[in-house]
Amino acid sequence: MKNYDFWGYCDFDMIFGDLRKFLREDILAVHDKILCRGHLTLYRNSERVNHAFQLDCPGALNYHDAFQAGEPRQFDEWRGINLIFRYHNLPQFHDEFIVDVTPPTSCKIKRFEGITIRNHPQQVFYWHKGKIFHAYLNADRGIVDDEYAYIHFQRRFMPAPAFDPFAVDGFLITPDGFFPYRREPLSDADFAKYNRERWQPFAQLTRAAWRSLLWRLGFGS
Repeated sequence: MKNYDFWGYCDFDMIFGDLRKFLREDILAVHDKILCRGHLTLYRNSERVNHAFQLDCPGALNYHDAFQAGEPRQFDEWRGINLIFRYHNLPQFHDEFIVDVTPPTSCKIKRFEGITIRNHPQQVFYWHKGKIFHAYLNADRGIVDDEYAYIHFQRRFMPAPAFDPFAVDGFLITPDGFFPYRREPLSDADFAKYNRERWQPFAQLTRAAWRSLLWRLGFGS
């Protein structure tokens, strides 16, 4: 790793766009930590930064406790490393040019909405020629595209595409899966289709109701 300026980690449930467009040289030059969410974070490859997780910080998780815990503690995000870097004045870049999709509930498979973006009643997300876009219908301007660095799916079951993703220029990213898309015009019916919400399958609803009952009876964990 000694020959690299930065190192980092990411989740598997993501689709990347044009990262280099957003992670510019002027940003990398002056920040030791890039991005603040655990699904993608980069660190400057220096002795001080590489051992920063061991530093003491009032109110932050201790890395010993986080590493030994039997459940997720989010040490790699707000309660841990972000606080440590802030306390010790290590420069962090926290701008959010990402689509972090809201997870489904125990009862419903919700439409795609981003946590850190402005959502619209009629919107879609798609990948096209190496870039991630959020497209929405504007009454005056028609379809408007906003570009983001990547899209992250929180606890979403995404079926494998029924086409070769390497053989197409682009594809829609929807709660129902992936569909080839070449930036053709989208109709009102298309927007309605890709923004619908639906109930979870009956088996999932039954499991959720049973877990809720056990919890109310004091048998939940």
